[in-house]
Amino acid sequence: MKSTRMLRWSTMLVSGAVMLQLGGCSVDLSGVFDFLQTAFLGITAAGAIAILQNI
Repeated sequence: MKSTRMLRWSTMLVSGAVMLQLGGCSVDLSGVFDFLQTAFLGITAAGAIAILQNI
């Protein structure tokens, strides 16, 4: 049970990191909101992937 939960969380984190890299946003003071928006998009995409895998 724990391994499934850890696999799900690691999948979400890795998917979010990939989305951040594909988004190509820079992390500077003027682009903080762009970075946060891309991070939330990555988290949402990772959640969608996790949901689709459980269907």
